[in-house]
Amino acid sequence: MGRTRALATIRRDIAAGRRRSAVARLRVLAAAHPGDQWVYRQLTQLHREAGQPAEAGRWGFLTDDVTPTELAAFQREHPRPVDRLRLIGPAREAMDLGPEARRRLWRLASEATDESVTPHSVTVDIRPGALARARVAAQSRHAARARRARRKGPRKRPAPETVRSVLLLGLLVLFGTAGALGAFGLVLAMFGVNHWDTPIRSIVDALGDALGDLLSG
Repeated sequence: MGRTRALATIRRDIAAGRRRSAVARLRVLAAAHPGDQWVYRQLTQLHREAGQPAEAGRWGFLTDDVTPTELAAFQREHPRPVDRLRLIGPAREAMDLGPEARRRLWRLASEATDESVTPHSVTVDIRPGALARARVAAQSRHAARARRARRKGPRKRPAPETVRSVLLLGLLVLFGTAGALGAFGLVLAMFGVNHWDTPIRSIVDALGDALGDLLSG
């Protein structure tokens, strides 16, 4: 359905009191044409008549028709500035704003920026495309933090040469221990102790096999 036919259908819905149908069509039209103030004014009026001041404040935020009570209700319903800015949607960049609406948007954008970045002096620019550029800058900051986190990731495993050197040193120590045990065994043999060398031979054979595997790897 074209925009002209959609507007005609919405006007018929409003005239016939079909508020829910009119609101649904107006929201679709607002998403397709975020710069159309007539659509936003109609949504504000319909929600006002339905006793929904928070929704009236949302849709009327960028118009001159919204009341302070409706703006306050919108803020109570969505206390975080970032959430209110998101709900206002792309109209904040597409719509030709009046002076008061522009000031409101500037204040809200400033509050949202202060909430989403580390505190420092911030200049908020709400000219067309400025908020989109701010989003790109925020994404770049998040990507930089992710890169730093990856650089601080799991510690690197030691190089194979380092592992091999450590194992070789351990084997040399064990060989030295085996030599000491062998000398002790000779002393025992001098005093008539039989089969003293059986455990020593087992240790030496095992160490020899381990050293051979290490050097061949």
